[in-house]
Amino acid sequence: NSVAAEQDILACSDIGRVGYYYTGRVFDWWGLASPEVVARNESLGRIRPETVLSQRPRFIVLYSGGPDIFGPDGLTAMGELSARFIHNEEFMKNYGVVGSYEFAKNRYYVLFQNRSYVMTPTPTNVGE
Repeated sequence: NSVAAEQDILACSDIGRVGYYYTGRVFDWWGLASPEVVARNESLGRIRPETVLSQRPRFIVLYSGGPDIFGPDGLTAMGELSARFIHNEEFMKNYGVVGSYEFAKNRYYVLFQNRSYVMTPTPTNVGE
C-alpha cells in the first residue's frame, strides 16, 4: 500500500487475505469479486495468464511452497495456476519479483511488480 497508487491493480486469487491488506483495486482471477472472469468462463482456477495480463495489473501475487520460486525446488513447489504464469513469456518479460511472504507454514505469496514501475522493496511479512 505504501507504494501503490489508488488506480493500481493487484491481481490474485486470494481476494480475502490479500484484499484485506491491499486498499487499491483487486482483480480476483478466482472470480468471486471480478464478474468479468466468470463471464469468460475462466473462474475457479481456469484463468489464463493472458486474461490477467490484459487487465494490466501493477502487481500480481502467485503462490509457492517456498520463498524462492526460482530456487532449486521453487517451480515444483508452485501450484499449477501459479506455474502457468512462470511459463508465460509476456509475464516473465514484464514482471519481476518484489518479495515473498509466508502466510502459513510453507505457504508463500510471491509478489511480482510490472517492470515499467520502479521496483520497490516491500515488507517481509503480509500486513506490515
